[in-house]
Amino acid sequence: MDELLNQLRLVLEDPFAKIIVGHVLINLVAALAAALKTNALDLAHVKSFVLQKLLPNLAVFTVAKLAGNLAGLDWLAGVAWAAVEADLLGDLADSLGRLGLPMPGALMKGKG
Repeated sequence: MDELLNQLRLVLEDPFAKIIVGHVLINLVAALAAALKTNALDLAHVKSFVLQKLLPNLAVFTVAKLAGNLAGLDWLAGVAWAAVEADLLGDLADSLGRLGLPMPGALMKGKG
């Protein structure tokens, strides 16, 4: 159990993991601002965002990092990070679009 906690601590200290957490926080602020602007604020969405974005994205990165380290595939964490960031970028673009900022269609995940 101590070894697993050590590995998880190493993952969370990884700069990629810190970027993911920072990006999720930025997305959360943008989503809250968009919800306030459109009078659609629902605090259940905050909980949902954390449970459906932060935790799964960190889990994907963690599994990729640990599995990559065990298998000698250190690049796997970088690939997982890029996929997570692409997902988060689409969410951020949707929120910024709802705030009225022009966003390229290629970045938009939903219809705004």
